[in-house]
Amino acid sequence: MHIQLCLCYAMPDSSPSAQTAAINTLQKGLDNLTKSFPWVAGQVVYENPTKTHTGRMKITQLGRTPSLIVKDLRQDPSTPSMEELRQAEFPFEFLDERTIAPILSYSGTMTGPKPVLIIQANFISGGLLLTIAGQHQAMDYPGMGHLLHLLSKACHGEAFTPEEITTANQPRYNLIPFLEDSYQPGPELYRRIIPPADPTLAHSSFATPSSWVNIIFNSDSLKTLKRLAQQNISTHLGFISTDDALTAFVWKAIVRARLARLDPSEEATVSRAVNIRHLFGIPEAHLGMVTMCVYDTATLRTLAEEPLGTTASRLRSELDHKKTGLAYITRAAVTTLHRSTDKSILNYMGTIRTHIDLMFSSFSNVKAYGLDFGLGLGMCEAVRLPLPPADPGIVYALPKRADGQIVLAMCLEDVDIEALKRDTEYVRYGRFI
Repeated sequence: MHIQLCLCYAMPDSSPSAQTAAINTLQKGLDNLTKSFPWVAGQVVYENPTKTHTGRMKITQLGRTPSLIVKDLRQDPSTPSMEELRQAEFPFEFLDERTIAPILSYSGTMTGPKPVLIIQANFISGGLLLTIAGQHQAMDYPGMGHLLHLLSKACHGEAFTPEEITTANQPRYNLIPFLEDSYQPGPELYRRIIPPADPTLAHSSFATPSSWVNIIFNSDSLKTLKRLAQQNISTHLGFISTDDALTAFVWKAIVRARLARLDPSEEATVSRAVNIRHLFGIPEAHLGMVTMCVYDTATLRTLAEEPLGTTASRLRSELDHKKTGLAYITRAAVTTLHRSTDKSILNYMGTIRTHIDLMFSSFSNVKAYGLDFGLGLGMCEAVRLPLPPADPGIVYALPKRADGQIVLAMCLEDVDIEALKRDTEYVRYGRFI
């Protein structure tokens, strides 16, 4: 798939000359970026197995620079103006990927190249919607955040430091060391590897109507949730983060919404994507895909009834790699993937059941609000995801705004969304837009 971000800028002057200046700045930035990081202009391809390897994904040449697609949507009656977006607080339904994105999020089903990086500049009345898409096998969201920082520098004509060049061009093979040849896959891969003999465990779409929604959590709400969670800390680590508290709060609310149709004694799992660069001495500015999932399982009844801090504490404890052996588990996963000719067996969703489990991914620390790309428009007003197809059981925490606000992008079955909207505790802290 391609991961995407849409950065929304006010652009009072949308004259042809102003548009041309913006396009030229972006194109020069892409030129400068590619000179130091040629692989960003490439495509991700699959190389079939040979006598020396089991098959592999590779970045190969595609173009001179990453493609920049330009759309003038000012006369499109279905496209809102910047002021209309601002008044509505930039909701999903106004930002359909089929209009504003350069490629579909689920690009694996598409024919044609899978570019490492591709950008679309959408000019609307009073604004610019800049959508950036990165191939997910080539980068994760922390990696995309650093790549956008480099692109913004390039648009300003600033030189890259030797460290930036070395880190971004770091060879990726065996960056996470494989285990010894004697290793045999075991229970450590449960939920992370889809057993080839049991494809029914793979993530699949349900016919139940589902939708994406946006929910705003302002800084005060987040501080309150963290304070409430700290009243019942039970993790041996002695602390929880704001992300822990938010994830626990949202997970518990979704469980409450589902209780009307599910057995309270059934176990449910939340899968949480985490950045694991630090486990292997990989620089935080490394642009590649270095994310793994951790899991927490409990009965629905337990999740609904236990204090917020108890749930948040379990989530935090799962990040204690010394206790959970996350580094070893990750090495086991990549070793198994390396040996297999089926490269689809390692999957973020793994054995997640979309009607009862949840995949939660936070990239709130991606500093997208601090990027101006030398356009002379100031910083963006909002960072959103372009609206992808409905894929229930997923929650994303989008980049944090300067004032601490975090917006969630959530896809659930419609019946669960309606139950959440009636949940007085949930809407006390989170506001649907």
